[in-house]
Amino acid sequence: MLFRSSAVADSVRAHLLADVEVGVFLSAGVDSGALLGLMQDAGKRDVSAITLAFEEFRGTPDDEAPLAALTAKRYGARHIVRYVREKEFHNDLPAILDAMDQPTIDGVNTWFVSKAAKEAGLKVVMSGLGGDEALAGYPSFVDLPSWRRRFGLFAGIPGFGALARNLLAAGAPSFAAANPKAAGFLEYAGTWAGAYLLRRGLFLPHELRTVLDPDFVAEGMRRLNPLRQLSASLDPDPGSDTGRVCALESSHYMRNQLLRDADWAGMVHSLEIRVPLVDIALLEALAAGKPVMAAPEPGIVDYARSFFPVALGVLVLRSFLFEPFRIPSDSMMPTLFAGDFILVNKYAYGMRLPVSNQLVVPVGTPQRGDVVVFRYPP
Repeated sequence: MLFRSSAVADSVRAHLLADVEVGVFLSAGVDSGALLGLMQDAGKRDVSAITLAFEEFRGTPDDEAPLAALTAKRYGARHIVRYVREKEFHNDLPAILDAMDQPTIDGVNTWFVSKAAKEAGLKVVMSGLGGDEALAGYPSFVDLPSWRRRFGLFAGIPGFGALARNLLAAGAPSFAAANPKAAGFLEYAGTWAGAYLLRRGLFLPHELRTVLDPDFVAEGMRRLNPLRQLSASLDPDPGSDTGRVCALESSHYMRNQLLRDADWAGMVHSLEIRVPLVDIALLEALAAGKPVMAAPEPGIVDYARSFFPVALGVLVLRSFLFEPFRIPSDSMMPTLFAGDFILVNKYAYGMRLPVSNQLVVPVGTPQRGDVVVFRYPP
């Protein structure tokens, strides 16, 4: 098993040592439920389990309270469900922004569940933070290896990703605007660091220039160099896809976001949040025998499944919609030079069948002022 019983049990027992009651944050997830069970195994009874819920989700599939209640009942916990309403969120927002020391993804949830624990009289709570990293619970454990196999070959071609992004923006601007990461697969999936940036980044580097000053972005990217920092967390190489994603998630999202959120959100409510699944002794035990979670498909099978739809799409695109042409002479200088490439709209005057050139869908006719590209007759 991934979680060796002795190592995880020792970590939970060690984190239960306190001269006050130790509660637990309980969601509908596996991590916190397993943690509550391990606390019971360590001899704790009638544990105070705090569940955060939202009034707007009550009675919907997004409401975690019912499943958390079943877990609490199973382990005999004293279950406390704290519902947050919109008005309370707006009232607390200034204090939340004042307390945090960096932008956050999940810190607001931690604020409210810590507030609920304080209201329940708790000074110390356990959190299942770290379980998704160790147990491969995030979608990234599936997505990153798949992206690397499917798009890594294309992304490894210098300049290909940027070219694909520019072509997508020119040929399908609405789609590119609505799906800004679509072309990023062909630009970043060539490395584990790039694939992780694609998965976790709110904005890709080229998007930042549209929301911040371009000079500021250029200087920030030069000094920060996020791809180099991400790559550094994989040295030495963990040796498996699961291990690589685990190292990336643990070194960046967990350490730089989740743990820091737990720190400030807990401190502002005078609450100590303990994370037994991030215990150093436990992590050393896990690293010693980190398995591959599931045997991947043979690379050629996964590659073929991804390559042929791409090839079909390119064929349809070139046959009916757009096609690049190389300027053969200097006759259009200085606007276009010999050797330049232009992208031609092939359906401006109707859609035609390839080879036979038969018109099947009439669209329009040439108008005065149109720039037309034609092939010289044989």
